[in-house]
Amino acid sequence: MRPVFALSFLILHSLTVANVAWGQSDQVKTALGIKPKHADATEYDNPVGKDAESCTIESSAPTLKIPGWIVKDASGRLLRVFLDTIGDGQLDQWSYYRNGLEVYRDIDSNKDDKTRPFEHRWVGAAGIRWGIDRDEDGTIDQWKMISGEEVAVEVFEAVKMADAKRFVALLPTDAELASLAMGEKMTATVQASVQKARTEFPDFAKQQKQVGSDSKFVHFGATRPGLALAGNNGLEQDLVVYDHATAVYESGSELEQLSLGSLIRIGDCWRVLELPVVADAKNPSLNGGLFFPLPGVGDVNPLGPVDPNTEKLNELYGTWQKLEEQLKDARPGPATAKLQAQRTESQLQLALASSSAEDRRNWLRQMTDTALQAYQQELFDDAPRVLNEISDQLRKKELASDTDIIAWGLASAKYSRQFQSEDSEVRAKAIENFMVDLEKFIDAYPKSEFAGEAMIQLALYNEVNSSNGGEKALKLYERVVREFPGTELFQRASGAVTRLNAIGNAIAFRGQTLAGKDFDLQARSLRGKIVVLSYWATWAANVESDFEELQRLASKYKDDLVIVGVNLDNDRGAVEAFLKKNPNVSWDQLFAEGGHEKSPLAWQLGVSAPPLVVLVDEEGKVVDTTLPVSGLDREIQRLIRRRKE
Repeated sequence: MRPVFALSFLILHSLTVANVAWGQSDQVKTALGIKPKHADATEYDNPVGKDAESCTIESSAPTLKIPGWIVKDASGRLLRVFLDTIGDGQLDQWSYYRNGLEVYRDIDSNKDDKTRPFEHRWVGAAGIRWGIDRDEDGTIDQWKMISGEEVAVEVFEAVKMADAKRFVALLPTDAELASLAMGEKMTATVQASVQKARTEFPDFAKQQKQVGSDSKFVHFGATRPGLALAGNNGLEQDLVVYDHATAVYESGSELEQLSLGSLIRIGDCWRVLELPVVADAKNPSLNGGLFFPLPGVGDVNPLGPVDPNTEKLNELYGTWQKLEEQLKDARPGPATAKLQAQRTESQLQLALASSSAEDRRNWLRQMTDTALQAYQQELFDDAPRVLNEISDQLRKKELASDTDIIAWGLASAKYSRQFQSEDSEVRAKAIENFMVDLEKFIDAYPKSEFAGEAMIQLALYNEVNSSNGGEKALKLYERVVREFPGTELFQRASGAVTRLNAIGNAIAFRGQTLAGKDFDLQARSLRGKIVVLSYWATWAANVESDFEELQRLASKYKDDLVIVGVNLDNDRGAVEAFLKKNPNVSWDQLFAEGGHEKSPLAWQLGVSAPPLVVLVDEEGKVVDTTLPVSGLDREIQRLIRRRKE
C-alpha cells in the first residue's frame, strides 16, 4: 500500500463517523497532505500556514450518506472530499476542489488488493480528461475521454519528458481503427502512419532539442475540425478530424510549434495518427494532411485526385524557398532589396493561388511580416510602397477585406521605426501619429481580427493622454467587450471596464500568492482594513523606490493597512530572485503565469502596464485607481480621519 493512501485509510478508521469538526488537528494536516495522483496537471486549492490551520475536517456520512470525510477552509468552502463509496471500510474516491468546485478525482474503481487509483478524471473547469491506469504505475494507459486541446497538451508533455508510454496512450488501437470503416486504402495509410508514430517516437523524443525542460505549452494551434464525408474515397461513415493540428509552446521568449499532424475523433476521445514534428519555418508542414492535404505539400492525396492547381503551387512554393535561402545571410544593399521584393511577390502569388481564404490570409500575413521585418532592419526600405501597391491589387481582385493585414502591419511598422529615434520630440510625434493611424484603421476595418487590439491600444493611450480620456477609453473597452466575445481581448477589456467603473463600488478580485495562499479582495477578514493593490513588475519604472514607500506605509499604518503586491512578470524565478534581494518587503505577493499580457491578474482589472495602484476602503469599496504610490499616504490619512469622524 502506498504511504499517501495508507494515511488516508488510517484517518478514516481512526475518526468517528459522527458529524464532528476536528478543526486544527493532525488529521487536517494529514488530509491536506494527500495529493492527487496527477498533481502536476491539476490546479487545486492547497492552503498552507495559518490558512491550513484554520481548516476543518468532518465525517461525510451525515450529509452525503456515504462513509468518508470532508475538508473545508475557514469560510466553509470545500477543499477535499474522500469517500468509501461501497461501504467496505476502504476509501475509493478522492476529490479535490478549486474555489469550492471539484476539478479532479482519483477513483479506485477496480477494487483490487493494491488499493490505488485506477481511474483519473479532470472535471469542471479543469477539462474533460478521463484516464485509466491499468497497471496502477502512475501513468495513464488508456483515455476514455479527452479533447483535441488536451491531446495537444499530452503530446507536448510526452515529447518534453521523452515519455513514450504517455504518447502511445494517445494512439488508436487496432479495434478503434477498424471501427472507423475507412476502406482498405485509407485504413492501410492510417495504420502505417500510426505504426510509424509508435515505433519512432522514442528516438524522436530523445534526439529533438527544441522542446526543452523549460518549455511551456501555450495553446492548441487549430481552428475548427474538418468533416470527411461518407461515400467519398472509400469512407463508409463520416469522420471528424483535425488535419493540421499544432501545439504552440514557449521556449525562453520565443513561441514555437510542435506539429501534431492529423487527429481523429473516435467516440469521446481524440486520437493521434502521426509522429509529431518540431515545426520549421522553412518546412512548416512535414506531417498532417492524411485527410485534407495542404496544397503544394506532398504528392499523394489518399482521399481523391490531386488538385489541378497543385503543380503551380509546388512551383511557387519552390521559388519562395529558394529566395528564403538566398536571403538567409543578406546584408543591406540594392541586391538584397531586389531579393526582398521578389520574395514579397512570391508570397503574394502563393496567397492568390491558395484554395481557401484561411490559407490566403496566412500567406498574406507572412508576406507582410517578413517584408516589414526587413524594413525595420533597413534591408527593404521600399517595403511600404510595395505593400501599398499590393493592397491596390487586392482591391481590384475584390479582396479588399484582406488588406487589413497590410494596413495593420504598416501602421505598426511606421510607429516602431519612428519610435527608435533618440529625439524625444520625434518619439512623442510617433505615438500621436500611431493613435491617428489606429483610429483610421478602426474606421476602415471595424470587423478585422486586429480591430480589437487597435481599440485597446487607443483606449490605453486615452486613459492617460486626454482631458476626457477615461470616458473615451471606457467606450472603446465596452466596444471590444461587445464585438470580440470569447477572446483574450474580451478578457482584457472586461477587466478594464470593471476598473474604470470601480470608484465607489466593491469589485471582485482574486489571486494566489507566491506561497500558494488564496487571496480574495472581498474576504471578511479584510473588512475594516484599508487595502492597497500594488501592480508591479521587476522591469517596471521606479519599482525599488515604490517598494521603499510601501514598506514605510506598512510600518506607519500597520493596524489599519493591508498591502498586496500584484506581480505581472512572466518568470516566477525572476520575481523570487528580486524579492530575495529586497528582504524588507513584508506584504504578500500575488503571481500567475502569463505576464502583463496574459496573466489572469492583469485581465481581472485590465492592467497592461505597471505600476498601478488600487486603493480600497474599509468597506471593500474602491477609492482610487489612478494614484501613484507616492500619493497614497495622503489618501490613507483621509480615509482614517473619515472613519473616526
